[in-house]
Amino acid sequence: ISLRREELAQMLPDEGLFRVFFDTDKGKTEGEVVINRGAIKWKLSSAAEVKKIYFV
Repeated sequence: ISLRREELAQMLPDEGLFRVFFDTDKGKTEGEVVINRGAIKWKLSSAAEVKKIYFV
């Protein structure tokens, strides 16, 4: 499934912390997605371009 950030925000709770895997231009890496009042932010260890996010 491919979702835009706005579509993803509608499907997830208003607040939470999720462990995820990022598929980036530098390969797969583990990280976190933080949702605060509907705003989605992610923490990534490297400055890579995020292509996909896998929720586990």
